[in-house]
Amino acid sequence: MSSETNVEEEIPLALQMLATLLEAHGVVGPLVRGWILPFDQLPCVTADWLRRDHLMGTLAIVVHLEDGREIIEVFPGIGEEDREAIEYAFESFATGALHELLAAIWNVHDESEDGDADADEPERWCIHGQDYELFEGPWQVRGERLRCPELWDRLKAAIEALPLDADLHWFRVFVGGQAGDFSFEALKDSETWPEGQALLRSLHWEHDEAYGSIRHFLMLRKCSAAGASPQEKSTLPH
Repeated sequence: MSSETNVEEEIPLALQMLATLLEAHGVVGPLVRGWILPFDQLPCVTADWLRRDHLMGTLAIVVHLEDGREIIEVFPGIGEEDREAIEYAFESFATGALHELLAAIWNVHDESEDGDADADEPERWCIHGQDYELFEGPWQVRGERLRCPELWDRLKAAIEALPLDADLHWFRVFVGGQAGDFSFEALKDSETWPEGQALLRSLHWEHDEAYGSIRHFLMLRKCSAAGASPQEKSTLPH
C-alpha cells in the first residue's frame, strides 16, 4: 500500500465528505493540519464528527475566519453506522447553512436554472446607516410545526438594534419541544445571544402535542466588504 493511500485513510470520514461537498461547488484547496484551505488562503474550514451513542452523534462544521473568530454550526446525525449518520447530518448542513457560508465568505453563488449565478441578489439591510447583505438559510423544521407569525419581524428588529462592529456577523436560532415544554437557543457570532434567547422565550408559540423544532441560520456582510482582499490577521489553527 502506497504512502499516499495511507495518508488518505488517515483523513477522518467527515472531513473527506466535507471536501467532496465543497469541491462540488467549486471550492477547492489543500488540506493543512486537518483544515481545508479554500483557494490556498484563509478562511479555512473543517468538519468534526462526535459519536454520542449507538444511534446518533453530532457533526460540527467550523470555519476559521481571518480575524480569528470561528463560525461553528452543529448538526445531529442519526444512524448506527458512522457513514449513514454523518450523511444525515450533512443533509441538514447542506440545506441550512452551506449556501450561506459559500456566498458570504467565498463569494460562491448557486446558479439559477438558466445558468445565471447572479439571478438572486442578496437582500440588503441598512443597520445604523451601514448597508449589509443578507444571506439567509431556510427555516428548518422537524416533527410537528411550531408557529409564531411575528417571529421574523421581531427577530429582524432585534438584530437591527445591535451594535454590529465587524464586516461579517452570523446568527442562529433554535426552538424545540412539545406540549409547551420548549428549549430555546439564540447565538450571535457563535456565542450565546441573551437578548435573542429572551426574545424567543417571550413569543407566543402555536404548537401541537408531538415534538417539533425549528432552526434558522443567517449571515450579514457589510457591502463594503464584498469581494475585498483577505486581511490575514489570523493564522491556521493548530
